Amino acid sequence: MQNSDNIIQGSHLKKIVRHGLLYMVSSILVKAGHAILLPIYTYYLDPAEYAVFSNLMAIGAVAAVFISLYVDFAYVRLFFDTHDEPRKLKRLFSTLFFFSLSWGTIATVGAFFLVRNQTAQLLLVPWYPHILLACVIPLVTQMNALAAAHFRSQHRSGTVSGATLLGFISAAVVSVGLLSLTHIGPVSLLWGALAGACVIWLWYYGMLVREKVVGWCFSFPFLKEALVYSLGLLPLTASAWVSGQLDKLLITWFKALAESGVYSVAFELGRILNLFVMSLFMVYTPMMFAMLKEDARKNVGRIEQFQSFYFHIIIGMAFVISIFSPEIFHLFIAQKYYAGISLVPVIAFAFVFGGIRKLYATVIYYHKLTLLISLGGIMQAVISFGLNVLLIPHFGGFAAAWSKLISMILVAGYFYLLCAKYEPLRLNWRALATTLSILGACLALLGLCVYGLHLSFWPLAAAKGAIVVLALALTWWSRFGAELRRVLTKKKVEQAPAVRQTSLPEDSMNQIDEV
Repeated sequence: MQNSDNIIQGSHLKKIVRHGLLYMVSSILVKAGHAILLPIYTYYLDPAEYAVFSNLMAIGAVAAVFISLYVDFAYVRLFFDTHDEPRKLKRLFSTLFFFSLSWGTIATVGAFFLVRNQTAQLLLVPWYPHILLACVIPLVTQMNALAAAHFRSQHRSGTVSGATLLGFISAAVVSVGLLSLTHIGPVSLLWGALAGACVIWLWYYGMLVREKVVGWCFSFPFLKEALVYSLGLLPLTASAWVSGQLDKLLITWFKALAESGVYSVAFELGRILNLFVMSLFMVYTPMMFAMLKEDARKNVGRIEQFQSFYFHIIIGMAFVISIFSPEIFHLFIAQKYYAGISLVPVIAFAFVFGGIRKLYATVIYYHKLTLLISLGGIMQAVISFGLNVLLIPHFGGFAAAWSKLISMILVAGYFYLLCAKYEPLRLNWRALATTLSILGACLALLGLCVYGLHLSFWPLAAAKGAIVVLALALTWWSRFGAELRRVLTKKKVEQAPAVRQTSLPEDSMNQIDEV
């Protein structure tokens, strides 16, 4: 078992790369599995059929909020309070396991009877097996999330990646096999999702039983502490569903199933950035909690330097996804979905601000200020829902994408101010502005290639590749690049001062020994 001291010792950059790459690959295979398989899905399914699947998964996502109450979030936080004592850890995990299993079963049955008739009428499908599968999948998935929280807290990235790899293969085989051999359409994808979740469940809990992490024990004090923590997050998770998934259902309600399907495909491609963010924080959240618990005054400088690298990376990724979205659609997606090309850049940059929010929210999670976090989630949900209801009837998926971007910008600002109050993190605004200027110049070059030179498909794709290389080269020799080279060459730099400001001086970087 790996304790918190081992988690935070050594180079954080190496730990993030070593574990983060495994998590990233597994997340791309599982969470982005639909994006990887979109060429097959869009070949066999019309936009209206794909919308049935995406809408049912959105309904399952809101059911998941009440099925698990997200006690896996509480486990990640309470894990470090056990100090790696086997008996205490077993009691904590077993308590949350039996609670999640019993309560989740009751909530699943309730969700099924609550939504089956209304959903069947909205999506024009029978309740069996469509609605039944949509309610059962979240129960298995959330039980897996609790197990994964345990292994991630120990930085056992290989265990998590192995499970997700097997789950992805199982889901892909079942989904593609049913699509090609039967005529059940979107139900094929639902059966595939359930098969993948069940395989992951067998992998995780077989290992947990062998390691005696789960057993016949229960602690009401642990359950009370976990629920106090997780229930405070319930408004946030429910609000996240409103701002992240409800738009698909609203497009179906106000416009048409086919338009919802086109939007859903664009959403899958645009959210690839979010998968990177989630994979990264699977590694960095336990490290951040351990650092703050050990000595926040000493270790906050390491978080500040991570912040600088992280912001530059997610902005660069969104830039690449955005400029290559036409090529991705034309090479891999069926022509009937091409209306979603213009939506991908908007969604990708919405997740940039979602990633900014994730960093600051994680810091606030540590301080257990869940009600303040939930307030931000509620604010985002209200803004997103209001804009969607107002604009989707007139502009459809285009309005949903821009509503997502606007709401995430505002909430990222809220969490930045909240973090500045409770755990200020310095940010080198000058280095960030330089990087944004480089990307702006590259966009101007792209505009010249598209509208001035009128390049055809492959010459334009080559020009975009050259522009990306130019952006990387200019960034490497910018202020941010200088700091990155300093870290990669392991040069000693001046320790950050103990008294921190809310922003860096214009002529300095956040200098520490290691990431």
